[in-house]
Amino acid sequence: MGGKITTIEYDENVVEQAIKNFKREGVAETIEVKTGDAQEIIPQIESDRFDLIFQDVGDKRLYPLLFDDCIRVLKPGGLLVAEDTLFPVMNRFKKSHEELVESINKFNQMVADDPR
Repeated sequence: MGGKITTIEYDENVVEQAIKNFKREGVAETIEVKTGDAQEIIPQIESDRFDLIFQDVGDKRLYPLLFDDCIRVLKPGGLLVAEDTLFPVMNRFKKSHEELVESINKFNQMVADDPR
């Protein structure tokens, strides 16, 4: 079977709870937890290549900023899944999401225009 999961978590409290959960479920050996800012960590990844990247950054304004580095570490034929990239369309009139609309639209356009 093999394989490994790498997760990047910003909040140390979330990291602590996640590690407890991984140990409780007996999967801690297959999950690497990197603590910190994804915007700093992902560009530093050199040797790892990933079959799947599930991007769920709380600040959706980072999606376009992380796009090229995510593609760089994704294996050919790999899959990039980005959470909440359609919610501006669904919540067009929700004031709390207005500031994110531009970034998510930019990210969606980057994906649509990218030949990879």
